[in-house]
Amino acid sequence: MLRSRLTALLFLALALAGAGSLPAVAGDSELVVIVNAKNPASALSRDELESLFTLSRQRWSHGDAVIVLNLEAGTPARVHFDRVVLGMTPDEAARFWIDRRIRGRGNPPTKAPNATTVIKAVAALSGAIGYVPKSQLPAGVKVVAQITSDRVVPEKQGSSR
Repeated sequence: MLRSRLTALLFLALALAGAGSLPAVAGDSELVVIVNAKNPASALSRDELESLFTLSRQRWSHGDAVIVLNLEAGTPARVHFDRVVLGMTPDEAARFWIDRRIRGRGNPPTKAPNATTVIKAVAALSGAIGYVPKSQLPAGVKVVAQITSDRVVPEKQGSSR
């Protein structure tokens, strides 16, 4: 787990040094949850996403460590994701992670500064999962769920892009 987290952090640092960053979200209310194109996961429910993004589940069914990428707190996409998937407001999400740290149950997922970084990391790391505005969906990743204004819709077959 530590090695996977260090790999993710290293990749994020490299991505931050690159150019061409897109904003976290630009008025786009639909999000897509993406995984690496080689990840065998095809469709994830709201409950499965909640267990992944709260780090209750730390391994994929095929054995790889899960590397969760979250957008920065307070960004419109993060607020929307936390509300629909985790059922939490920004304050509740912050308290959730503070409580976990105090109780020695781990740190929050790796923060990515923007959708571009999430996309690059997910495309490069086999165990990575993240979310981005649907309008920014590129090739090289697989969609496992869509998040509309008020619900999660699992992808039927995990569509690769």
